[in-house]
Amino acid sequence: MTSSSFRSGNVSDDYQEESGILDSQKLEDQLIQSFDDLTAKSSKARLLAFETIRKNLTQKCMTDLLYSRKITILDSLSRCIKRGKGQDLGYAASLISIICATIGSSPETDSIFSELVSILLNLLEDRTVSAEVRTRCARTISICTYIIGIMGYLEQVMDRLFAIFNASCAKGDGTMPNPSESIASLHAASLNAWALLLTALHAASPQVALDMIEEHFDKITELLDSPHLDLKIAAGETLAIMCELIREQNDELTADDFDELCDKLRDLVTVAQKSRGKKDMRQQRSNFREILATIEENESPSVIIKFGRERLVLETWSRRRQYDAFCELFGTGINQHLTENEVLRDIFGLGAVIIHLDLPRVKRSDTNYENMIADKNRTKNLRRLRDKRADVID
Repeated sequence: MTSSSFRSGNVSDDYQEESGILDSQKLEDQLIQSFDDLTAKSSKARLLAFETIRKNLTQKCMTDLLYSRKITILDSLSRCIKRGKGQDLGYAASLISIICATIGSSPETDSIFSELVSILLNLLEDRTVSAEVRTRCARTISICTYIIGIMGYLEQVMDRLFAIFNASCAKGDGTMPNPSESIASLHAASLNAWALLLTALHAASPQVALDMIEEHFDKITELLDSPHLDLKIAAGETLAIMCELIREQNDELTADDFDELCDKLRDLVTVAQKSRGKKDMRQQRSNFREILATIEENESPSVIIKFGRERLVLETWSRRRQYDAFCELFGTGINQHLTENEVLRDIFGLGAVIIHLDLPRVKRSDTNYENMIADKNRTKNLRRLRDKRADVID
């Protein structure tokens, strides 16, 4: 290969590297502009800015950009929450949780996140706010509190979340409420948020968590009779977490100690309801079969998540709830964040970010050329050997 070929190869590599830097800079400039547009007078411009930021931050881990401008960004979102109405509130709430899950806890930002959570809790309890916005608030409250959680404060947030989904528990006469789909989704999100914080509370103070489990176990069991599948499944998974945590403290417990609960779960696995579609019934049976196995046989499902060259093993319902919460937050970008996001890697015990060297891909034409040369050399060697054998025979 000539020296000019080497030079052209270096120019190509330099160009690709420079192109990548320019693309990254262009993306950062676009995001900075979008953050400025969050306070635009036009609602269309604001919603476009929200969507642009959400899409980019979920698909790509941009810790450095967010951390370098964290106070400015959080101040902007705080103004959106305090002055916003309608969709603005929901979008702003979602962005707060994405930013918190990207930059994590720090002395500079914890007080800001705590103040934002307090505002979101008031919105969550405000029945004049749409159910969709309140649902987003519940999810953000749980993510932010889980990451910056402080003992005492954690329990207060859980109590307020409980007050939301308690509205779907049995009434005084034993009848089950039948809220609208949107309200049932809000209650399911609040219950999932409560369960996520229960895992954090148990890690910080097992006895306080067990006391809370004992206090609310029967109420959450009532939700298995809800007419709404999402709420029913959320209740079942929360009960599976509770039973796991109880057994951690007392491994002598058996299925007999959960007789009534197991009977309810068997009904959900076996009983068919004509009012439900086949897809819903399949989902119900599949979910509650796993939950029943956990409570009856102490068998927690093991799930392996593969991302890049790594894998994450989820061996408990607590871990599954944590993973599902962040999966719901980052969507299709979850694998990218598991690979690069230090906050998530710390939560799931994945260690420091692994730097993979991206070796240059060999072109097919180059491979074919090398194979052709090797083939020619092999043919020449074989001919030479044949000539030597012929000389010996003669």
